[in-house]
Amino acid sequence: MTFPLQLFDKNRKPESLHFKGLRGFFYPFLLQKSGYIALLFFHIFIILL
Repeated sequence: MTFPLQLFDKNRKPESLHFKGLRGFFYPFLLQKSGYIALLFFHIFIILL
C-alpha cells in the first residue's frame, strides 16, 4: 500500500488543486488507524469497480 502515499508525496504543490482537495479530504482519516483501514477498503472498492 505504498501507491497512495507516493501519490500524495508527488503532488504536494499548491497549484495542484485536485490532489490538494483529495489530500485535504483523506488526511484527517489517515491520522486515525481506523481511517487508514477505511481508506484501504476504499482503494480496493475503486479497483473492483
